[in-house]
Amino acid sequence: MSLLDPSFEVNPWPYIIQISIAGLFMMFIFAAFNLYTQTALIAALASSAFVAFTIPQSHATDPRPMFGGYLVAMFIGILFSMAYHSPMVVNAIDNGLPLFFDKLGFAVSGQSFAAFFAFLAFMTSAFTMAATDTEHAPAVGVAVGLVINIWDIKTLIFILLGITFLTLSKKVFENRMIDLI
Repeated sequence: MSLLDPSFEVNPWPYIIQISIAGLFMMFIFAAFNLYTQTALIAALASSAFVAFTIPQSHATDPRPMFGGYLVAMFIGILFSMAYHSPMVVNAIDNGLPLFFDKLGFAVSGQSFAAFFAFLAFMTSAFTMAATDTEHAPAVGVAVGLVINIWDIKTLIFILLGITFLTLSKKVFENRMIDLI
C-alpha cells in the first residue's frame, strides 16, 4: 500500500501547480492580513483556498456558494457580534448574570457568553447557507470569527476582497484544473 495518491504517482504536476496557486493566494493573505488578531478569518480563507484548488469541479467552489456563503456568514457574524457586544449583554455579564448561573450550578464567564454567541452564529449561518444553496463550509468559520475576534470595517472589506479574488482566480484556472480529491 502506497502512502501517495495513485493519481499523484502517475502525474504529480496538477497537484504541484494547483497547490502552488493556492499557496500564492495564501501568501498574499498572510502578508496583507493581521495574523495575530484575525486567526479564525485567515483560517477560513485558507480552507476556502484549499477547497477551491483541490476540488475545483465541486459545487462548493462555484461562485454562488463561495461568495454567497461568505456574504451569509459575514451578515450573520456581524449580527451576533453586535448582539454579544450590545450594552444589554455587556451589562448582564458585568452585573451578575454569571452569579445567577453559578447558583444554578453552571460555571459561566464572559468566555461562556462568547462561546454561546459563536455557537448561535455557527448554527444560524450553517442553516442559512444550507437553505439558500450557498453552502461553503469554510465560510461558517467567518461567522464564528466575527463573534470571537475584534474586527472593523477594514476587516470586512478585506474578507470580501479576499473571497472575490479567490473566486475569480479559481474561475480563471477552473478549466485547466482537475479534482485532486
